Amino acid sequence: MRVTSSAPIEKGADFFGCLPPAAETAAEAAKARGEFFMFWNLQRSHGTAALMCVSSGAFAEGTWRHLSYKRVVGSSLAVLKLVRQLFRKSVVTDWGRNPFCRGSYSYVGVDASGAEYDELARPVGGRLFFAGGG
Repeated sequence: MRVTSSAPIEKGADFFGCLPPAAETAAEAAKARGEFFMFWNLQRSHGTAALMCVSSGAFAEGTWRHLSYKRVVGSSLAVLKLVRQLFRKSVVTDWGRNPFCRGSYSYVGVDASGAEYDELARPVGGRLFFAGGG
């Protein structure tokens, strides 16, 4: 998450997505898929000028776990292509390493298909519902 003096995205936008640069090979494309693909503007929902960045899939599993938090922040800034002076501080949360929230995000595996999304959408015992993350 990046804390800023003002959210550096279009006014009124709650989120925006980023596509990775064009890859030369299918293997490169697969590796980059999920790399900082979504940024949420927390101004309206939390009253703070912050962006929450999301990574997922093969990138999150195979690459992000091997990077320092400082490198993760630097890489996310490269994706944003914003001037570093806009940002005052960084907060990195890692749900995979935090024992108190591990597994709190409903997701499908790296090799999942649409059927797994359908399965996640089904209620459990008529009482437990997964509405998605964010």
